[in-house]
Amino acid sequence: MQQIFYPVILLQGWLGTAGFFLLQAGLLLVSLAAGYINAGQVYSAQALLMLLPFVYLWIGNQLLLQQDLQFLVSSVNAVNKPGGKLRLRLFQPLQQQLQLQMTDLQRQQQLLQQKLDEISHASGELEQSAVQVTRNAERQNEAASTAAAAVEELNVSILQVADLAETSRNTSQQTGDELASGHQALLTLADQIRNMAVQAQQTRGLIQKLLDSSGTINEVTATIRSLADQTNLLALNAAIEAARAGESGRGFAVVADEVRLLARHSMESASQIGQIIDDVQQHIKAATQQMNAFSHQAEQSAEGSDQVCRLLQQALQQTHQLTSQVVQVAASTLQQSQAAAEIALLAEQVREGQQGNLQAAGQARTIAHHLSELTGGQS
Repeated sequence: MQQIFYPVILLQGWLGTAGFFLLQAGLLLVSLAAGYINAGQVYSAQALLMLLPFVYLWIGNQLLLQQDLQFLVSSVNAVNKPGGKLRLRLFQPLQQQLQLQMTDLQRQQQLLQQKLDEISHASGELEQSAVQVTRNAERQNEAASTAAAAVEELNVSILQVADLAETSRNTSQQTGDELASGHQALLTLADQIRNMAVQAQQTRGLIQKLLDSSGTINEVTATIRSLADQTNLLALNAAIEAARAGESGRGFAVVADEVRLLARHSMESASQIGQIIDDVQQHIKAATQQMNAFSHQAEQSAEGSDQVCRLLQQALQQTHQLTSQVVQVAASTLQQSQAAAEIALLAEQVREGQQGNLQAAGQARTIAHHLSELTGGQS
């Protein structure tokens, strides 16, 4: 035991009783200051470790005082023999020294008791701080668990949004393909309508030519009718002259009758042809009107199909843009899902760290309580 506390003997011999006491007081104050500084942290148990040098010096000092007392008691017993004045003279300095040592010991014990009370008070505060740290760590652990659960729910929601974005992307892609097919079909239809409009224009030109030709036929028919009238008139004149001639003009009368009959048939045929031509012209005019209407409708249909093609082209471009935006949303949601997974991992790490803090706070609380019991036992 003396070998263990030999450094204490050297320090007391080098510093003296007062210096040695000041050294103990300084170590105590440093340890208490460290305890108050770190009282709100989990690692306040380090302050307790700083009390070990003080405890070491205090135990060594107690052993030295005990050795001094034993030496004084043995000296008193040695001189406590018959000798009268010699025994009194020898005992008086020892008694004075013993009184001084006892006075110094009592003073040190009072100071030590005061420091022990301060240590006990600091230990109590340290224990309360450890309790508060434990409560805070428990609340932080609950908050970390709640945050982890919320992040997990957020991650599930983000994954659902990613699935919806992927579905929307597929739908947009399919819609774009259908729009492209419809646009191509409409372009083909527009070309066909334009071709029909061109053909209608050509047909209208042919009908106009037919109408002009029918007009020419009417003119020819009118000429035939005029010739038939003249022929009929000549035949009538010839018949009159043949009647005047008597028997000699009978042959001319027969010829005149035949010519007049032929002229009548020619006039009737010309009238029928004229009537037919008039009907044909009426039909041609009606066909011309219908063809004009059809050509106008074909032109309007071509213009409408061109406009629809332009609208479909714009819709196709917007669909491509929408598909691109949906792809970007899907990529962003995937990144958010990865970030949420990292946040959940960090929250789990924080929760595990809080578990370690709870254990450390519990250990600090146990150490503080044990130190408080030890200092309370010394009082």
